[in-house]
Amino acid sequence: MNAVPDEINDMLRDAGMRVTQQRRTVIAAYVQSHDHPRVHKVYARTSLI
Repeated sequence: MNAVPDEINDMLRDAGMRVTQQRRTVIAAYVQSHDHPRVHKVYARTSLI
């Protein structure tokens, strides 16, 4: 599930942020969602990984 586009990784690095496994997991949950999940939904989805 950690299919995070390279351009997002580049954007994080350009902003001075580290590309951590946690960030990759949360971003992947957003990228794969078809709705606009609230925080508790993102947490639930990433907890399944």
